[in-house]
Amino acid sequence: MRTLVAVLVVAGACSGDGTSPGAITVSTATMSADYASFRWGANNDCPAGGGTQVVSVTIIGEQSGSGGAYGIGLCLPRPDQIGAGAISLGDDSKIRLDSLTGKVGDCTFTQNGSASGTATFAGFSTAAGATYTLTLAGQVPGTSTCGGGAVMVVTLALSGTADVAPR
Repeated sequence: MRTLVAVLVVAGACSGDGTSPGAITVSTATMSADYASFRWGANNDCPAGGGTQVVSVTIIGEQSGSGGAYGIGLCLPRPDQIGAGAISLGDDSKIRLDSLTGKVGDCTFTQNGSASGTATFAGFSTAAGATYTLTLAGQVPGTSTCGGGAVMVVTLALSGTADVAPR
């Protein structure tokens, strides 16, 4: 997963406008960015441990217009326990928000703590070729820097629904 985080943090890019349909929106009091092009893979990046033979699933979405330079990385250690109900973003045994980075104008932001709120999956499946939807509703502590200035503490609000396609 460290490789995933490094890939998401590399290089600068453009901003989202918070209005794209079928996207997850990340916002603060002063900025908003959309994330789409979500892809999933059974990569076993965050295995559950404890002797389980279940292969974990990684979900990656990119900030719209960033060319993949900024994004969201989620991991499902036990995809066999994902159902139609809401999952707490604080339940690391089922879902982890491993990376969240973005850029709006001359401001960059990144998560700096654990998320709270919920994730809900519709049509979730790990079968080859499966596509499903992900809905996020919550928040995560973060930091932001604008124009090379001081680091500011921010709350990153997560909202919206996006399709997740296979890699």
